Amino acid sequence: MRASFYVSVCIIVGIFIQTFALYQEQKCANAGGVCKNENNCSGKKLIGYCPTQPNNIKCCVSSSVYQEQKCANAGGVCKNENDCSGTKLVGYCPTQPNNIKCCVSSVKSNNCGCNYEYAGTKCSGGPTPGAKRLADYFKAKYGGTTGIYNCRKIADSNRLSLHAEGRAVDVMISGSKGQQAFDYAISIACKTGIQEVIFNRKIWTNGKTKPYTGQNPHTDHVHIGLNRCGAQKWGI
Repeated sequence: MRASFYVSVCIIVGIFIQTFALYQEQKCANAGGVCKNENNCSGKKLIGYCPTQPNNIKCCVSSSVYQEQKCANAGGVCKNENDCSGTKLVGYCPTQPNNIKCCVSSVKSNNCGCNYEYAGTKCSGGPTPGAKRLADYFKAKYGGTTGIYNCRKIADSNRLSLHAEGRAVDVMISGSKGQQAFDYAISIACKTGIQEVIFNRKIWTNGKTKPYTGQNPHTDHVHIGLNRCGAQKWGI
């Protein structure tokens, strides 16, 4: 009886592991990739999507597919630039002819730009009106909870956080939704007074995205910081 029980358990566990592995392999396919030797992958390598394969096998997504998805993440569509009345993002539709750009619906400018302004030396006492509107907008668009005001310093620093002036919003989302919010915030930044966006060890500021080396990797939320103009006037 006991031997039969253990055999049954092993069979069930084996089926579960196999099913999970198949799901993960399908996850690679869903991402537009194929499981292949990482040395032969010139695109983006997704780890953990090919669990039935040796460690050197990764889910390889071609750069063009990844970039097309990046256009979608930014809330845009690839179309003829002459038919785009919104913001045209270059390099997001690499499989298309040069006249095809990633077109993001037009966002009205509040003339705040995206210049960077550090926090001062005193906490403001609460959230700014622009930050509250931004929090409501991103929560409605992507879900999750949001946080704004926190009178504190940046970790390992004597400088106050933007949260201490109520002009930074944390949107508690991760994974693909977090990436979508990250890309979209960047696409509207310079029209609405967004000065920095941080997510999953990356930071956008001063018009560039680069690795983020701060103590908090921001893997579980998207941080969006406003300059002082955006903190008052942000809106879409």
